[in-house]
Amino acid sequence: MHHGNYINQMENLNTIAGESNLTDVYPGDIPYNVFIIGKKAFHNFKNTDKKVKEILEKQGYECIDVSQGYANCSVAIIDEKSCVTSDINIAKALIDADIEVLFVVEQDIKLLKRTNSKVEKQNSMFFEYSDMQGFIGGAMATFGDTVVIFGDIENFFNKEKIIKFIEARGKKIKYFEKQEIIDYGGVITLN
Repeated sequence: MHHGNYINQMENLNTIAGESNLTDVYPGDIPYNVFIIGKKAFHNFKNTDKKVKEILEKQGYECIDVSQGYANCSVAIIDEKSCVTSDINIAKALIDADIEVLFVVEQDIKLLKRTNSKVEKQNSMFFEYSDMQGFIGGAMATFGDTVVIFGDIENFFNKEKIIKFIEARGKKIKYFEKQEIIDYGGVITLN
């Protein structure tokens, strides 16, 4: 699908197109990787799409600069006052901004990569594990009163800490037994 088709199909939603064209190479892949918690936005703002930053400032968001370009990927937002991260610099920025943070190092989050293979004599696109480590923000998402983990919570090294932190905020946990924890990049929910 061509870029223009996405915009045409989103016409009825309250959307604004940014100015940055994405590339496969850092930092060309991060202009939109901002995360918002409450009225605070976090990103490596020298690489943020200009239109996104302009809109955030116009709508009264406090823009907090962090060195991590993959800011949104690095954070699993639990509610408007708390989140989980494996990035120490983001954790410090969140604490300074009065956000409750669970800092955990999770080294066994899988990241997928797309490959092409001939399966049953047909060209088929499928995914296999990348040799890169996945981010916790792409491996968890909050839907209302439930935090979904994309895999088996048993695969988290800090399982007990994560459960305690989430349940202390009145959230339930849903996970998928006997599955690797996979970073799918994130989830967008529409209300």
